[in-house]
Amino acid sequence: ELILDQGAIVSPTVNRGWRRMLDNKDQSLVKRLRHAYHSMWDLGVPFVASTDAGIPGVFHHHLPEALDVFARIAELNPEQALKTATSGAAEALGIASISGRLRAGLAADILVLDGDPLTDLAALTRPVGVWARGLPVVMP
Repeated sequence: ELILDQGAIVSPTVNRGWRRMLDNKDQSLVKRLRHAYHSMWDLGVPFVASTDAGIPGVFHHHLPEALDVFARIAELNPEQALKTATSGAAEALGIASISGRLRAGLAADILVLDGDPLTDLAALTRPVGVWARGLPVVMP
C-alpha cells in the first residue's frame, strides 16, 4: 500500500534469464515474486515492463522474451502484460497524451508480427515489419 500511496511505479527489470526460475524444481522464489506482484497489481500499482538492458548479457531487444517471462511469473494475461509495455507504461511515465496507443494524433511506431500477441506473447519475437516515424525500418 505504501508503494501505491507514494505514487511509485514498479519496474521489475525481468530479463529472459529469469526463465531459469520457471524451469527450476524449487519454485519458492517464483511463488514469493508472484505473491508480491499479485499484491501490488490488485491494489492498482502501475507496472512498467523493463529488462535492465545495459548490464552484461541483457540487451534492449530481449524485451519481448522478458515480457513473456514476466507474464508467466506474475500470472498476467497477454493483454495485461502488453499494457505494461505500451499504454500502461506511457500513463506511468506521464506521456499518454502523446504516445502509448495507436490513435490519431499520437506518436506511434508500428510492429507487425507473425501471430497475435493477445493470445501468444511469443509472437513478439517474430516481427515481420517495423515502421518508425511513418517509415519502414529495414529488417536484418
